[in-house]
Amino acid sequence: INLGRADRVNDIIRDGERYEIHKIERLERETVKAKLAAEEAARDEEHVGVALTEVEADIQEHSRRVEVTQTKITKCEEAIDSVKRQIEAKKEQSSSLFRTATSSLRMSLTQEKVIELINIEQPSE
Repeated sequence: INLGRADRVNDIIRDGERYEIHKIERLERETVKAKLAAEEAARDEEHVGVALTEVEADIQEHSRRVEVTQTKITKCEEAIDSVKRQIEAKKEQSSSLFRTATSSLRMSLTQEKVIELINIEQPSE
């Protein structure tokens, strides 16, 4: 009877050892998988870091271009304002010249009319 028990105890011990061996093997596989996942995550993180650096560089370049464009727009607006002022000055100058010319023409016509009237009232002898 004791022999049967000893065999049974040995079977239980062997089953326990197999269970522990399987457990260790499973843990080793999971450890390998975890290491691979960690390495992949590190590579992904590196790729994300590189991509982020590229995006930041693109943003800086875009910001610089926007700034350059804004400067050009400001210069164009200033040039347009200058041209508008010049046009207004030319209009004022043209109006002034027109008034002067009109006044001179009136004076000239008035002088001619006066001379004509004088000639009519004083016939030539």
